[in-house]
Amino acid sequence: MPDDVAGVVDASHAFDTASRACVTGDMPYARVGRDPWMPQPGDSWTEVDDIDAAVAALPSGARVFAATGRASLPSLAAHDGPVFLRQLTRHDQPTGFDTCTYVFGTAPFSVADEVALLQELKIHVVLARNIGGAGSFPKLAAARELGLPVVLVRPPALPQGPRLHNLEDVVGWVQSL
Repeated sequence: MPDDVAGVVDASHAFDTASRACVTGDMPYARVGRDPWMPQPGDSWTEVDDIDAAVAALPSGARVFAATGRASLPSLAAHDGPVFLRQLTRHDQPTGFDTCTYVFGTAPFSVADEVALLQELKIHVVLARNIGGAGSFPKLAAARELGLPVVLVRPPALPQGPRLHNLEDVVGWVQSL
């Protein structure tokens, strides 16, 4: 790290850990991002530390709606039931295993649309990474409405530092260095 760097403002995806690797010793660090989702009454959530633990937590043979990204395919292959993996960008890449099907869709998603999709696919459990925010929450609200369990992967641990929520927070933190 160059000597003239006063701190790190991390605005990467909640599950991208590459930017955190540069934080060493007493380097000031702040994370720009959404707070993770918290369970509410009516939620049946199991929280786990990684995708392998998430797959292990799935009921045997369950029909799974997964919002965990294509990088999770090798882990999802270990599940013994059908997996429907959400993709936000249409493509023609194969899943690589017979029990996984891509489900293409374009955000924003409404709770009503997510309920209809989960019902159409006859989903038993929803699997997602806990990225927080309103835009990705409708699948979890749909699971709540349908009484479906959810397996959530916790975000990776962060270096010590404040969580910033907007540009004003970022500017204030940078000026305080």
